[in-house]
Amino acid sequence: MILRHVILWRWLLSLVLAAPSFAAGEVVQSRQASIRFERTLIPSGAEIITLFCSQAQGGTPGRKLRGIPVLSVLRDTLDDADPENDRLRQVWIHGYTDASFWQRFVAALPFAYRRASPERKAPEGLPRPVVDLGRPGRSTVRGLVEELLQAGVLNDRGTPWRLASRSYRNNASDNRDIQIYQALSVLSKLEMMPNPEEHLTGGDVEVLGARLALATRLLGGLVGEGYLQSAWHKEVFKSNENRGSNWELLRQKAEQNGLYFEPLSLSGQPPDFALIWMEQPSAGAAVPSRYDGRFLGISNPFKDARTREWRGYSETWYFDEMGCRIRDGGAWVRSARMIPLALYALDHPHVPLLLIDLRRPWKPGFVERARRIATDTTAGLLRWTTLGNLQFTVAKSALFFVKSRHGSALDRSARLRAYAQLQHFLKLDDAMDPELRDELTRHVRHLGINPLDCDLETQVKTAERQYAELLGYAASPQGLVRRLERDRADELFTRRHSPVTRVMLRLATGATLGLYNHRKPVDDWGYHELDQQRRFAYHKRHLGRVAQSGLHPGITWRVEEVRRPLDAVLEVASTDWKVRPDAHGFLSHLLKKTNDETLRQEIAETLLKLDVGTRSGVIALSVNSSSGSGSTSARTSEPSALIQ
Repeated sequence: MILRHVILWRWLLSLVLAAPSFAAGEVVQSRQASIRFERTLIPSGAEIITLFCSQAQGGTPGRKLRGIPVLSVLRDTLDDADPENDRLRQVWIHGYTDASFWQRFVAALPFAYRRASPERKAPEGLPRPVVDLGRPGRSTVRGLVEELLQAGVLNDRGTPWRLASRSYRNNASDNRDIQIYQALSVLSKLEMMPNPEEHLTGGDVEVLGARLALATRLLGGLVGEGYLQSAWHKEVFKSNENRGSNWELLRQKAEQNGLYFEPLSLSGQPPDFALIWMEQPSAGAAVPSRYDGRFLGISNPFKDARTREWRGYSETWYFDEMGCRIRDGGAWVRSARMIPLALYALDHPHVPLLLIDLRRPWKPGFVERARRIATDTTAGLLRWTTLGNLQFTVAKSALFFVKSRHGSALDRSARLRAYAQLQHFLKLDDAMDPELRDELTRHVRHLGINPLDCDLETQVKTAERQYAELLGYAASPQGLVRRLERDRADELFTRRHSPVTRVMLRLATGATLGLYNHRKPVDDWGYHELDQQRRFAYHKRHLGRVAQSGLHPGITWRVEEVRRPLDAVLEVASTDWKVRPDAHGFLSHLLKKTNDETLRQEIAETLLKLDVGTRSGVIALSVNSSSGSGSTSARTSEPSALIQ
């Protein structure tokens, strides 16, 4: 672990102190690719915030930017300008749409690993929300029901039912995850944008990114809001760590074998991919005696006769007397014809992932199909499972252990994420030579083994059409406005009734076939309740960030940044008895967790003002938490501060 952190810091320093030498890793950056926001107001007191990724057409400077909508999120503002009572709701990823009948049919065929209709027209209709931030657990319940139905019913109805259902569910899940990973690649780069807080605050990005990342996992919807910040930071840190270690590993392997390493980046963002090049050998050049292809995944290019008579894409590079590449037309001493060999994903655990082999374009897709065939055969055809077959589990674990030590990519979700990021990169990159980009786009089709997937141009057209449909749906009184009112009524229904009461009322609605419905339109008092509930949740999240900053939050946070949410929590809890027990429990937990004297005094005074327990109980709580933390100064000063 220490070695990986050292490599990560070396990679970060190389970005800051990058030398002009090409061998040191000069990053090719897109010139004009950018991210922008667009805000659309809805009459019922909400707004749609859409993220666009823009690029110049054809790589020509000065041409008009083409905006590609990536995702839209609905923010319920309750028709005011106060961000404390805002709530994020539905998230739409543009380009993710319902498949056609033919695509669904092919997706259900076992071992059909290819696109069903690679050049179909962009489908019409509204985009389907991928996650509801107001009710994230709904997708988890649906996933659990599908798993139980698969295991308890479909698997026992025979091999055709089992294979067809597993094939369709896996393809549908992979197609959804690809769109989510593309959206996550945009969100992870928002921190480097100028003034992103004007549209999405840092907390909004954390909630949105964490919920999207957790949506790719079966039980991700059950994660509470208090853990979203740490989940998102862990996701970003893991990606940065992967890039740093794989950057250094791939660069060293390239230099070892006399190859050239070129990182690829979008608009100054951390590089997600890298190209490996070689200088075309002359007819009489000697073949190097040693070639180590470990972690590269490609055969020896110096022994390949095709590289001596290369007919594919190539570039002419110019070098100075030190062997460094010259890009700006300066003085050069020699030129060389360079051949691209392979493209790798850097944001992949443990080792770089080979995505495109330009000498053998079929190889990455063939390897992925072989892995899928092995998985579908053992789990779907033979019904060998990890829990039900001990011999299979031992053999699989031993095989995976050996292959992981040889640099094999065994994580299917990580491979899927790398493929999605490559699709996103090829749609937006503007610095790469158009011929090279077209060549990579043509080869990446070999990785398209999902019948529900479509090509890049169809994805762009689908995203543009879906965004126009979403704007029309938002402007219609019978569209998004009605759905927003129903969501507010559901939120108020959850607030006013206990879980048992909600279950009984839903059973009554089902028993009467919908004739009885306890949900009522939100009136003025209902809007006041929603406002109070959301303000409490907002300041509770802020205090949760304070608690996660360590035993001494006073080092990271100013006193005013803690006192204001405490006063707000006290104000809401004093007038709303429903949130008062929650406020007391949360503040008591925060008091136990922190060791900062000033913060402890502020929390203790707030607990006393809530008047939910005796004065001696709060003092005892403070003394016990102080003795548990081991701070002598806190033990001696806290009771006197409380009695004041």
